[in-house]
Amino acid sequence: MGLLLKKGLPAQVGETIIGGLALCVFYIGISGSLLIIGIALNMFKVTNLKIMNYVPAIFFIIIFCLF
Repeated sequence: MGLLLKKGLPAQVGETIIGGLALCVFYIGISGSLLIIGIALNMFKVTNLKIMNYVPAIFFIIIFCLF
């Protein structure tokens, strides 16, 4: 990111990096929203989901976005 700010990388590479980071943030936001919905459904006794089993999905998305 430092090279990007100091104009050390070409514009296309910088745009690609920024686009990739935006996509990672988008996916993490979706995963977090789904976990919050699952927690709410458990609190209202609508379902009996084991939410903590789904928490690693957030970290998987971070690793997935790196490659």
